[in-house]
Amino acid sequence: MNRSYEYWENQFLDDMAIKYGFDDNHYLAFKQKLLLKNITLSNSELLTQIDNEQGGNNYFPSNMIADSWNKKIYPTLEKHGFQEKRSVENVRKWLRFDVFDEYIKDIKPETAIELWQELWTSAENSPNDSLQIIPKK
Repeated sequence: MNRSYEYWENQFLDDMAIKYGFDDNHYLAFKQKLLLKNITLSNSELLTQIDNEQGGNNYFPSNMIADSWNKKIYPTLEKHGFQEKRSVENVRKWLRFDVFDEYIKDIKPETAIELWQELWTSAENSPNDSLQIIPKK
């Protein structure tokens, strides 16, 4: 099973937005600012992109993203263990390397192939372990 951050990023950020109670504009500011594909975009470029993705009929105040992060997102994340200097990059690192590691452990394989891949990976990571076949009685 693919356990990379890049593979799970969309679902992970959606799940974190739900967990932390971000909705509406806070959800948009949280998820869109953290997506790796948007890492180089300024807040105004990001607002334009969000508006275009939603049909171009929305009006987002120019300070929506900064206000969401300063008034809602940072304080909420700090209540949930974020302790670094306030920056989107620090939040991205914290989510990716601390929170995601715990999150992905709870994702269970869903197909037979994923189960076999997990078993294979486990066997590769434990070369000194051996399997014992116990005959039926």
